[in-house]
Amino acid sequence: MRRIQKFIISFFMTITCVTTLPAYGWTSEGNGWINGTMGWSYMINGIYSDGWNNIDGKWYYFYKDTNFMAHDTIIDGYYINSDGVWIENAPYPIEQIIKNDKDYLDNTFKDIQWSFYTDENVSLKEICNEYWDVPDIVGNMYWIQDREIDLLGYFVSGDNVYCLANQGGTDIYKIENGKIIESIPYEISNSYSWRKI
Repeated sequence: MRRIQKFIISFFMTITCVTTLPAYGWTSEGNGWINGTMGWSYMINGIYSDGWNNIDGKWYYFYKDTNFMAHDTIIDGYYINSDGVWIENAPYPIEQIIKNDKDYLDNTFKDIQWSFYTDENVSLKEICNEYWDVPDIVGNMYWIQDREIDLLGYFVSGDNVYCLANQGGTDIYKIENGKIIESIPYEISNSYSWRKI
């Protein structure tokens, strides 16, 4: 009988502890910034912010489904830097991506929390190896990543913007003003188009 009582008491204590743990591993509650285990959030009067918020004169975007702050990404055509702040004058390569492919980004990734990571001063020819007949130009590579998974990439050199899939066997597209102006096929085997021309 004592074992059953101990089991029941232990069971209810465990349930009580588990149900009182804060969601997503939050470290505090109330007002202001919160550094959770999966990213930053902001609370006002105990309510998590979502969407666009002006905090201390700076604009931040918080994802509606998680309330985490966006960073290193483009939301609604606006560049958000690594600190999560919308900056009016994005770096030139980012401006070229926005200018040339904003609609595709908005439509394709609107429900995905993605961010950029960058490889600077790289050769497009080296990135593509011998598998595509691309120009030998140097620029910056911006990979769009959802957590740890590469979704696609943009190579930017001056006014030239190329969109690359995250896998081989696919066409590479030169993008200009929202349109594909050149399709560069994969040369080792059959290539397939992954975007509408």
